[in-house]
Amino acid sequence: MYEKFGLSLTKKGEMFIFGRASPTAQIQSVDKNATISNRIGFYDSLRGEATKAKRIIAWFKFAALCFKIKPDIIVTHCPELLPILAFYRLFSKCKMVYDVRENYYYNILYQNNYKGLFKRVLAGVLRLLEQGSKLYIDAYLLAEQCYNQEFVFHKKKFEIIENKYAEVEIQHNQSNLKSPSAFNFVYTGTISGVNGIWQAIKLIQKMYAVEQKVHLKVIGHIVSNELRKNLQAYLADKPYIELVAGSPLVAHKKIVAAILESDFVMLPYRSNKSTASCIPTKLYECLALRKPMLIQDNLLWQKKCEPYNAAVFIDYEKEKPKNVLGLLKSTKFYTRLPKEEVLWQSEEKKLYDFISEL
Repeated sequence: MYEKFGLSLTKKGEMFIFGRASPTAQIQSVDKNATISNRIGFYDSLRGEATKAKRIIAWFKFAALCFKIKPDIIVTHCPELLPILAFYRLFSKCKMVYDVRENYYYNILYQNNYKGLFKRVLAGVLRLLEQGSKLYIDAYLLAEQCYNQEFVFHKKKFEIIENKYAEVEIQHNQSNLKSPSAFNFVYTGTISGVNGIWQAIKLIQKMYAVEQKVHLKVIGHIVSNELRKNLQAYLADKPYIELVAGSPLVAHKKIVAAILESDFVMLPYRSNKSTASCIPTKLYECLALRKPMLIQDNLLWQKKCEPYNAAVFIDYEKEKPKNVLGLLKSTKFYTRLPKEEVLWQSEEKKLYDFISEL
C-alpha cells in the first residue's frame, strides 16, 4: 500500500493509509506543504497477531476514520472492509475502488487453510460480498491478467494493475550476471505448504548431501503457528537451513536484502488452482534484481523468464539433486536484461490515469 499505491497516488493529493502495522511503525500526520514522501498519514488497523477480536475492532476503526477524514476516493485492498464501505456509502458520495489482490474465493476453497463445511460457507460469504460490491463500488483494479476471466463482478469499470517491482534505485551485484559458483538459496515471501516450503527444504537436504556449500535462508511470514512450530522442530538439527520468521511480519526491505544476498531464489510453488494462472510478485522482484531462480515447472512463468534466461525450471520432488546443482552451475543467466517491463513504473501511470478519471 505504501511503496506502490501510496507513493504513486501522493502525486494526486494527500494519502491516508489504514493497514496492519509493523512492530516499528510510527504514526505520521499529513502536512499539505510537505514533500510527496511525507504527504501520507498512517493509521494502524491492528498490531501483532490478527485475532478475530482485532479484526472486528478494525472495522470500527476504519469506519471512524472514514467519517473523520471524509476522503474523496477510497481504495480498499481488503475484502473484509467491503461491508464498511457499503455502510459508508449511505453517508457519502466519495468514489470507491476495490483493488482485487487475489482470488480470495479460490484461496479459501483450494488452499489448505480452512476445513470442511466452514471452508465452503466462508468462500460463499466472501463471493457474495464481492458480487454485492457492484451496488456501491465505482471501479475495480485487478492484480492479475487472469482475474478478468475468473471474475464477473468487476465488469462495469476496471483496470489491470500488475504487482511489479517498485524501487527507485536497484543495486545490481555484477556477479548476478554470471553463473554463480556458490549455492546460497533463499525462500522468501509467504511461507506455506501451498507455496512449497516443504518441497524446498527436502530438495535442499538432498543437495546438501551432495554439496556441503549448500545453504538455505527461509525468511517471511508463516501462515500459521502450527506450521511455525513444525518448521522450528524440523530444522533444529539442520544448521545449513536458517529460518527467519516475522512476528508476525517481515519488513519488505529485509526480504529484498535477503534476495540480493542470495545466489538463487527458490520458487517451489505447488500446482494449485488458486495460483496457477498468477504471476508471483517475487518473480517480478527477482527479474528486476537480476537474481537467478529455481522454479517449479509452470508454463506461464516459463514464458515470463525465457526472454532473459532468468531461471531453471524443475520438478522439485522428482529432479535428482546432482542434476539440479549441475544445471545451476552451468547455466548462464540473464543473457538479456529485464527493463521497464518488470518495474512498477510501467503500472504507475495506468493507476494514476485510472484514478484521475473517477
